[in-house]
Amino acid sequence: MTLDRMTTVRALHEVNRPAATFAESPTSAEARAAALQYVRLVSGTALPTGPDRRAFSAAVMEIAAITQQLMDRAQERVAAAASDTSARPDHGSGLAAVG
Repeated sequence: MTLDRMTTVRALHEVNRPAATFAESPTSAEARAAALQYVRLVSGTALPTGPDRRAFSAAVMEIAAITQQLMDRAQERVAAAASDTSARPDHGSGLAAVG
C-alpha cells in the first residue's frame, strides 16, 4: 500500500486543529464509515464476494468499535485537561503591585 492511497482516507478530525477538536466524539455512523473506508483500502475491494463478505463485515465492525474507543478516550483526555486548566487559579502576570 502506498502513501498516495493512504492519503485518500478521510480523517474524522483534522490533524492541524487544536486539541479542542476532540470535544465531540464521532457518531457510530461516522466511525463505521471510516472503518469501511479503511477496510476497502486495505483489502483493495469495495464489495467483497462469497466467503470474503463475512471477514470483510467483521473487520469493519471491529475497526469501527476500536475507532470509537480511540476517539472517546481522546475526548476524555481533552475534557480532563480542560477541567484541570479551569481549576487552576489565575495569578495574572505574577508581578506584585508597587504602591
